[in-house]
Amino acid sequence: MMKTPTPKITALLSGAALLASLSAQAVSTNPVGYTSTTLPVGAGNIFAPAFVNADDVVGTAVGVAAGATSTITVSATLSAGAFDESVDVAFVSKGYPKYYLEVLNDTNGADGIDTEGLILDVVSNTVSGVVVGADTSALGVQGDENIAIRKHMTLSDVFSGSTGLIGFTDAITIYNEDGPGTSVGHLPDGAGGFVLAADFATITSDAPVYPGTGFVINNVSPVTITPTGAVKLTDTQVVIYGGSVVNLVSAMKPLALVDLGADGRLNDALAVFTDVGTSYTTDGTLVPAVPAGAPGAGFLNNGLGFVSATDFATPVIVEVDGTSEAIVVSASAGTVYKASGTVVAQ
Repeated sequence: MMKTPTPKITALLSGAALLASLSAQAVSTNPVGYTSTTLPVGAGNIFAPAFVNADDVVGTAVGVAAGATSTITVSATLSAGAFDESVDVAFVSKGYPKYYLEVLNDTNGADGIDTEGLILDVVSNTVSGVVVGADTSALGVQGDENIAIRKHMTLSDVFSGSTGLIGFTDAITIYNEDGPGTSVGHLPDGAGGFVLAADFATITSDAPVYPGTGFVINNVSPVTITPTGAVKLTDTQVVIYGGSVVNLVSAMKPLALVDLGADGRLNDALAVFTDVGTSYTTDGTLVPAVPAGAPGAGFLNNGLGFVSATDFATPVIVEVDGTSEAIVVSASAGTVYKASGTVVAQ
């Protein structure tokens, strides 16, 4: 029988062991809210925020100049430099993007490249254009799409109002932060901000937690996280890196129970009988959880739904608490999970 590896995640050791304003046209109508989650003490916990920050700009792209970095001209009048990324961060190969541009629709279905929900980090901006850190020609951007610009949800945003976090002790790991397969450690500085775990000094409060992802926290006492933000009503493209690296993937819905297989989208993202998804325990032990009725941890896409990664046959239902949980996905090749927007009852 084939053996399918279970992705492993490891929380960092505790700290002791770790050496704009712009012109209007920018109001979000998405409902806002908050969640509250208490993470128990133990080996570690996964946490994934369910919200995004409110839209700063909603408009239309009116042109694009593609390249290694691309410039998207927009209909709104912007304040020059309002969305510029931070300066380079020590031990991280680039500055932190503070904002991202999201493509809200797909205007060219004929090219076979879906742009709806595409997230592009903003490098800088002028009064009429936004420089993003990607070659938009390879991503199908035409330059006539509807767009939104919003601030990244950062570590400081997520932990604003939290309790129980111990300065320079409770380590937080963001996977793929500095490129596929990387893991970057952060420590609370005791004053509401964060520093790099590698040197206890470099400020990393603006480290982004991308939509549809999360992080691992190794907390030595109970931590209550109470993030606030806007409920995302539109679809979101969540990048899953290949090469069997750790990808934390969340539902992006502030709902107590979300079936990740209900709409088939996660199935569509995972290669049949190849890519592995794993739920993890939420009691602080941070070990692979065994789905109800399954012979072991982990699940696979069999082309129709999810089955156990142990026997390749037992049907599995993958459910998460959308307010806080994420699964771990290990993919052989890069792919995209298109998370559906939250449906809000009228």
